[in-house]
Order: sequence, then structure tokens, then C-alpha cells
Amino acid sequence: MNTAIPFPAISDTPIAMLPQSVESKGHIVHTRAIPIEVPTWFSILRVFLFGKVSLGWAIIQPLPLNVEQEEDGTHIVSDDIFLVYGNGDTQSDAIGDYVSSLLEFYQLIKVGAKTDPFDQKQLIVLQSYIQPL
Repeated sequence: MNTAIPFPAISDTPIAMLPQSVESKGHIVHTRAIPIEVPTWFSILRVFLFGKVSLGWAIIQPLPLNVEQEEDGTHIVSDDIFLVYGNGDTQSDAIGDYVSSLLEFYQLIKVGAKTDPFDQKQLIVLQSYIQPL
């Protein structure tokens, strides 16, 4: 049940609410609704990246991305899995920059995985999303 406790508006700024209760792994987790002031220009679009993304590379399972537009018009694309981001003047430019950053991250982790156990685990997760063609 994802309902929010209504709060009276304290300004003309939109308010986001946390859910009153959510189900997590079969348990109900109760939260307190907290009004959060959100700038009117702020919005996040959730998209999924999948398929061939660059010459010789493909995303083999949908990778969720956040697309945001800053107040100055700049677009930022990021993910919540690898914490990689890209930016650009358009959404398309930002996604292209994100892909370049993700491929660079992949190469860095691949080198690090030769000696670092954390990077070895990270590489396994990366390879479950991105593969060379």
C-alpha cells in the first residue's frame, strides 16, 4: 500500500511525500510522511538502456537510468547500480556521455579485477549488464 499522509502546502513549491507504509521482502515497513520541497524545474525521468550502445558493446539486460535536467538546462544521466553518470546539452548527448563513462568504468574495473577482490565482484555485476560483441 503506497499511500501518503497529506500535508497542507507550506509554499507554492511542489511537495513530494514518502509512502506511509511499503512492503519489503514480505514485511510491512512503516514510514512517516515527510514533506520535501522540490524546485519546480526539477524532475527525474526513469529510462532503461538496452541493446547495442556503442561499437562493439551491448547492454544485455535493461539498465535503469535516471535522466535529470538541471536549472541551467544541462541534462544528467546516472545509474543507481554503478554510480556512473554522464551529462550533455540534450538527453541524447547525456546518454552518449553516460555510455562512454560506463565503458571507461568497465575497463578500469577489468584491470583492477586482476588484483582486487572488490573489483572482481564488481566486474561480475558489470558483465551481467554489459558485454563486448
